[in-house]
Amino acid sequence: MAVLGAQLALGRAVGGRRRGAVREVTAVFLMMPVTDHDRFLPCFARRGRREINPQVMAGVAPPPDKRREAGYANAMQKPLTLLACLLLGACATTPARGPAPDRAAAPAPRLAVETRSYATTPLTPTPSDLPPVEAFADASFTAPNGVRLPYRLLSPATKEKLPLVVMLHGSGAVGHDNKAQMGPFVRSWARPGTAKAFPAFVLAPQAPVRTANYAKGADRLLASRPGTSLPAILALIDELSARLPIDTDRIYLVGFSMGGSAAMNAAALEPGKFAAVAAFSGVPPERALAVKVAPTPVMIVHGDKDRENPYAPDLAWAGALADAGGDVRFVSYSGMAHVVPPDMMHDDAWRAWLFSQKRKKG
Repeated sequence: MAVLGAQLALGRAVGGRRRGAVREVTAVFLMMPVTDHDRFLPCFARRGRREINPQVMAGVAPPPDKRREAGYANAMQKPLTLLACLLLGACATTPARGPAPDRAAAPAPRLAVETRSYATTPLTPTPSDLPPVEAFADASFTAPNGVRLPYRLLSPATKEKLPLVVMLHGSGAVGHDNKAQMGPFVRSWARPGTAKAFPAFVLAPQAPVRTANYAKGADRLLASRPGTSLPAILALIDELSARLPIDTDRIYLVGFSMGGSAAMNAAALEPGKFAAVAAFSGVPPERALAVKVAPTPVMIVHGDKDRENPYAPDLAWAGALADAGGDVRFVSYSGMAHVVPPDMMHDDAWRAWLFSQKRKKG
């Protein structure tokens, strides 16, 4: 029985190319009585050469004259040495697998994360020169789908073509009063120094219903989809671009929370329409849509302690954009919850990045 077990294991080792079975052969050989070695070794030698000896496979010992063949007696004196040699021969019949992958040659991630500490971020007080809501003209627009949008517009006194900055608000400002969306982040564009450094039409629409809705995406992380108000905002942008001296190669989307989500969805809905997107603490679209948004430069800002809109989906989205060849900046604030970073609220640096972008044609 020991010989038969070893023969079966040998068949798996050589015929089945199973490395584990080779170890099985060794174990069985070492456990069988020495008196059985002479019935097993000739079978093993022949199987190593892809031959079968019917007598040995049937458990019948080779004839005495075969036992006296040159080298056989020596093999019986040193069965373990011969077994090791035969094992090497049997393993040699196994097709070589390709070389192990070179882990060091794996491509480096495309996404470079800019990390900032929220704890050391200066809490900038509200500027004394922050203009009132009335610095933005009050108006309304009815979209082709019937949605009525109240909006505010900052219009520079010039006939020169200027960029259009579209400021998209969070869910807390949904309504019809045309005031709730006018927080310090929007009004900062009308500060004298900012207006001079970054002259632009600044549009602040107020959505009557959500501009983005959330659900789990294909990767099980949260993902956003366009809300009912978003098509109406896109129609308003087209109407203003046709009526005012707006440089259509420099239309910028900026949004916080739901507004950041809507900004990224707008870029996916109309690829190539916008010059750049700055999304603060939003929920991104399905990661599969990154290929559509990749031609548009995107800056994503998020705090890793955000409990309102989780951090992980934005990081995954930024990675997907980078993998798709996109120009993406991911600014991560360590320790920050669901807020606009105080140092970016009135800062010129990110606005300079925004205004340096132009729509890529073709």
